[in-house]
Amino acid sequence: MIEVRGVSKLFGSLAALTNVGFEVTEGMVFGIAGPNGAGKSTLFNVIAGVYSASSGKIIFDGHDITHLKPHKICRLGMARTFQVPQTFASLSVLDNIKVGVAFGYNSHGNAGQKVINETIDFLDLRSSQEIKAANLDLYTTKLVGLGAALAT
Repeated sequence: MIEVRGVSKLFGSLAALTNVGFEVTEGMVFGIAGPNGAGKSTLFNVIAGVYSASSGKIIFDGHDITHLKPHKICRLGMARTFQVPQTFASLSVLDNIKVGVAFGYNSHGNAGQKVINETIDFLDLRSSQEIKAANLDLYTTKLVGLGAALAT
């Protein structure tokens, strides 16, 4: 599903990543571990297109995504979530999921509504769908962020 080949990321003269490589196949559970400052977040940001790789190649589902912007990578089926959940606090759970659909598909009507319903049911958020994100506990807030990413 994803191949990271010799990826490096420089910020000026600081090498945040140097020659990182790995492959993750469909169904595989894969983790990235390391101490603070090791480059884990930088790696995820390079893979997701938030930062551009200084060198190397990233292949996702057969597509070279090395220098694509996040919205183009998202349209290929990859979305990034964050350690600290980022939701629209003034919007309901349902509306946060709708934002994910709008970002990923720019779809309206039945197709978009189907994705919204499937996402809410998959994450068991139906009973919380009208609650404003600002009023959620941390666990549910993380689920809403995940739901918005999945809905894309």
